[in-house]
Amino acid sequence: MSVWMAETLIATTLLMAMVMMLRRPVARWLGAGAAYWLWLLPLARMLLPTLPREVAAPSPLHNVVDQAGLPALLEIAPSPAAQAAGTSIPWLEMAIGL
Repeated sequence: MSVWMAETLIATTLLMAMVMMLRRPVARWLGAGAAYWLWLLPLARMLLPTLPREVAAPSPLHNVVDQAGLPALLEIAPSPAAQAAGTSIPWLEMAIGL
């Protein structure tokens, strides 16, 4: 699992919690339609790619994950058969994301 996947899952979870807290007050003030539109925030976060390091500074989560040594722990060593075939499609990450 890449750092991007971890950041996306954590940010999306926090956004969903925020939507759950704001849903009733927003529905009371602006109506039910506006409360349902709040769910586009977590969806947008899941679908939007992150900016490259050259454009944006790394997030605090990225720094913590790098310092903890988690990228090496989360990397999956490719099998010899996959190396021979030359495939580099991250099937595990795609399955976890779905």
